[in-house]
Amino acid sequence: MRDEHRGRTVTAIEYHAYESMARKELERIEEAARLRWPAVRIRIVHRVGLLQVGETSVLIAASSPHRAEGFESLRFAIEEIKKSVPIWKKEIYEVGHAWIEGS
Repeated sequence: MRDEHRGRTVTAIEYHAYESMARKELERIEEAARLRWPAVRIRIVHRVGLLQVGETSVLIAASSPHRAEGFESLRFAIEEIKKSVPIWKKEIYEVGHAWIEGS
């Protein structure tokens, strides 16, 4: 988790999710990656709740016989997560907070 966004100091981030739908969508992304890169094995985990600066919010693990395919699948997964998974992010600042879209 980064400590700055658009010139503001971020002290924490709070993730909210429609958890059952989010899990299904993460599984759909994993399957789409498997279909696109058959030799790649991929797993995605996204945390919810309050996270402090420096904590990990999303973990995407890929195993691949070739580096390029592995990296491509990781990029694909993170971009798809931003587009379609029902997880909402509230950045908390030194003063105030804001809901962030597409981050």
